[in-house]
Amino acid sequence: MQRLNALMVVGLATGVFGTACGRDDRDDDAALAASLELIDDPAALGARVTALEQLVVVEGLELSGKPVATPFSLTIVARIAPPVVGSSTLQATKVVLMGKRAYVSYNLAGEPQAGAIDVIDVSGPRPRLTTQLVSKDADVNALAVEPSALYAVGARAGKAFARRIELKNSELTVEARDVELPSFAGTSAALSNGLLHATSGSDGGLTILKKNDLARSAQIPLTDARDVAAVRSGNGTVVVAGTPGRIAAFDKNGVLSGVKDIGGATITESKSTVESGKYTTLVALGDGGMRLYCGAGESLLAEVPAVVMAGVPPAQTVTNSASASGALLFTANGEAGVRVYAVRGKKNNDKCEPVELPLLGALNFGAKLSANGATYDGTFLYVATGLGGLEIVRVDGTKAEDGDSDEFAVE
Repeated sequence: MQRLNALMVVGLATGVFGTACGRDDRDDDAALAASLELIDDPAALGARVTALEQLVVVEGLELSGKPVATPFSLTIVARIAPPVVGSSTLQATKVVLMGKRAYVSYNLAGEPQAGAIDVIDVSGPRPRLTTQLVSKDADVNALAVEPSALYAVGARAGKAFARRIELKNSELTVEARDVELPSFAGTSAALSNGLLHATSGSDGGLTILKKNDLARSAQIPLTDARDVAAVRSGNGTVVVAGTPGRIAAFDKNGVLSGVKDIGGATITESKSTVESGKYTTLVALGDGGMRLYCGAGESLLAEVPAVVMAGVPPAQTVTNSASASGALLFTANGEAGVRVYAVRGKKNNDKCEPVELPLLGALNFGAKLSANGATYDGTFLYVATGLGGLEIVRVDGTKAEDGDSDEFAVE
């Protein structure tokens, strides 16, 4: 990995921790609660869910879109329509998982700002929408979750925020508190070393907060910080930033240990994602496609360029996200939909040996959709389709030991 000048790293860490303070910029909790609406009526929530048992065809691109034989099968089991706040339809932004629950965030494109969070129970044969929390005046862009609380980041009144929402039996409540983050919008969140790590874009960076009261422990400037993931070994976090694409590694204390320029992610106010495996890091870089790195970016193991489609502007077919588990890897590519790749390499790839990512095909959902995000946990594939809501796809016929090169965390 490319390392920062030692004096620069020390200077950043000293400046950050020297100014760290208690929780500041706190919104009045009562006013925040008034801006939230909890919906748990089964009829109202059930009206947004369409139960399906629809096979998803994997089309071989080299065969002019004809179906190809695969050792696995994909079946849409539910379609979740997006929430509506007032007269505005929200768009799905992020999915995080805990046990048999999926938590989905939503925002509103442009002004005004509004958002929501859904909780989906996937323990039974058909997913059920169990609770919804509407945020009447704030976009919700990303989430992190643990048994006692859900953490959200987004934008409210033109300012970035991080929010803790209390959970009761894995379900949402209106017990919440906020703290401001640098810049205009919170972009991602992750839990690591007992702390909340939140990124904010533009002139923001990584902010590290205590979980219970959101007191600030550290703040590290990093322009256009887009996504953060906890390193699986428990030794810190990795952040992907844009314009241009970079990977930044932080130790367990939040000290910046290095930044590497990797290219891609050149489109402003766009999405990039990062997933951390035991030995590798998977990054989606928008117009830079998808890349798999050893460690937190030390060396490149595999890369796949962004999708190009005839007659479609390249900015509409960028790689918005990538997610892997076991032997399969999925990418969300905007107007180009979702593509699936095999992961071929050594399972315990601690030596960072080469990995192959052959394209298996494109997923045909039976209707055109724009794929903004994909999250895969080895059992279900969750596809965020913007104003189209969420597709939940069951994946059968593959298991973790079928030739995978790493194990990724999607919590």
